[in-house]
Amino acid sequence: MVCNRFCECHTKNILCDKSECKTTTNESNPTRRENGVSYGIMNEGKSQAIIYHVDGGVITGAEEKRCDYLFMFPLQTKAFFVELKGRHWEDAVEQLENTVRLLCPAMPGYTPHLRAVVNKAPRTDYIGIKNRRKTLYQRYPGATLEVKKRFADVIG
Repeated sequence: MVCNRFCECHTKNILCDKSECKTTTNESNPTRRENGVSYGIMNEGKSQAIIYHVDGGVITGAEEKRCDYLFMFPLQTKAFFVELKGRHWEDAVEQLENTVRLLCPAMPGYTPHLRAVVNKAPRTDYIGIKNRRKTLYQRYPGATLEVKKRFADVIG
């Protein structure tokens, strides 16, 4: 179940009952670690980042697949959906796609960027990834999907 105050939380920067699911920071390299892998963004301009713990925070219950984290950058209107998974990149991408489906309606104007961080990633030209990128881009122009062992996304 998606938190019914998610839209208000990020647009009006309110604190809700689940304040532990949201962190606001201007760090130069906000990072999250799980399952032996990590994801971080080089925040060169030290822009405000809102980081949500999605799994068990913004989305609860067993009925929906969801990713681990959401990094939102309001000034750039970019949203990085992150799944930190030791194995099974296909499951990670499915979790990311479903989270985007659930949360993007409450994030008008934001461009989704899906990031699966796994111990064993497929080649970047793998047809399964290419097809998923194409479908995502058709729904959300400017959107990206990456499945890698390490990430170094950069926000200006």
